[in-house]
Amino acid sequence: MPDPIWLDTNVVDRVIKGDIAMERELRTLRSRGHALLMVPAANNELLNGNPLKMKRNKPVWEQAPTPANKVRMQNGMRRLGIALDRAGFNLPQSTRVKYIMQDHVPLKKGQTVPSSVKNISESDNLVLAQIKASAEARGVFRLVRCNSLMSFNGADEIAN
Repeated sequence: MPDPIWLDTNVVDRVIKGDIAMERELRTLRSRGHALLMVPAANNELLNGNPLKMKRNKPVWEQAPTPANKVRMQNGMRRLGIALDRAGFNLPQSTRVKYIMQDHVPLKKGQTVPSSVKNISESDNLVLAQIKASAEARGVFRLVRCNSLMSFNGADEIAN
């Protein structure tokens, strides 16, 4: 069976809102045997909004998706065969925390934190850490990140 494909919130949101080219690509991947997965952090962003990007001076309920949008997203995920991926929870919590803290990224001489910490949002870091944990739990050790779901040619490896 081919490796699973982990989907980001933005990809799923675009497909459910009508991006037919991207939906065709997801359907093609599924027909080739790839499982379409979302980790809990990405799923939570899709259904409840991104709490790390919400404005402090505005009530959360005004910024979160409406109940109707939430149902539409859940139905869209079901229609596309996208599953919630909890496999990462099979790893010890200490390992998962290390991934969030990016302790797995090699440091250059004199560095105290990886430069990647400065180049990624907190919410994206959480999603990527959960994907890494899930991949490890599933025995997938060479993750490939695609800049676009439509093109796998410009893919580069995520730091192991």
